Amino acid sequence: MNKLLLGLMLIGTTVSAQELYMPRNIKKAYANGTRDMSGKPGKNYWQNNGIYDVNVKVDATTKIVSGSETIQYSNNSPDEL
Repeated sequence: MNKLLLGLMLIGTTVSAQELYMPRNIKKAYANGTRDMSGKPGKNYWQNNGIYDVNVKVDATTKIVSGSETIQYSNNSPDEL
């Protein structure tokens, strides 16, 4: 009788178990297809890229710092910047 009662108690607890909490941002990433359930990037994942070329010149006698910078930015997103 005790084994039957224990078995019924175990069945009752597994049926009423709740799902684990999942943060809203993670649920949104799954819904948008930017992540799959394994955590790897999904089919809608994209990443922007920036290449920086910085040239700096320091003149020790005049204590002047001068330079130039070029940025090449690649927008891989579906949105316009």
